[in-house]
Amino acid sequence: MPLKSFAKRPVGQVNIGLPRPHPGQIGVRALFRRFNLLDCGRRWFKTSGMASIAIEDYVLHRKQFLWTAPTYSITMLGWEEILKASTAAIEQGLCIPNKSEMRIDYFNGGRVTFRS
Repeated sequence: MPLKSFAKRPVGQVNIGLPRPHPGQIGVRALFRRFNLLDCGRRWFKTSGMASIAIEDYVLHRKQFLWTAPTYSITMLGWEEILKASTAAIEQGLCIPNKSEMRIDYFNGGRVTFRS
């Protein structure tokens, strides 16, 4: 559901700062399904890869993405990654981060919610 504060905003082009996926991430994206379990090393950039999927495959298509992790501190890694990627959109008022609710709402109705 779109927020009222976004209702009459002109939509322009916004650069989202996502990292370029490496070959392993490209393979995972090709097989990505509704529920996924990754067992990868600590330098595989799982957080960056999931941030790309959350924004490119969900937010840009007006869908909601639930980011879960076993602990709050791990959940915060995802929050910080998506917040960093969305800096330009935040500055232009095209998305609203709500840290108390651990949610980022985008102008088009897309949303990323974080839970531990």
